[in-house]
Amino acid sequence: PVTAVVPTDQGRLSITNQRVAFAGSRKSFSVAWPKVLAAETYSDGVHLAFQSRSKSALLKYADTTYGEILTALLTHYLQ
Repeated sequence: PVTAVVPTDQGRLSITNQRVAFAGSRKSFSVAWPKVLAAETYSDGVHLAFQSRSKSALLKYADTTYGEILTALLTHYLQ
């Protein structure tokens, strides 16, 4: 068997002081910060793990311009 990451949707990632949300045309989610267990940031994306969900979210940036800002926000809210 072969395992691969397959894109399922394109959309917009939003981060507020209360939650992290992704809005796509096929898939969307919104999770309050206390339910975000971990975030692993990469140069071209982020992997989010959630409490009470069997699936995590692997998000790849279409534009890496704001990747460092996203990393700073995730670090701040997950402290």
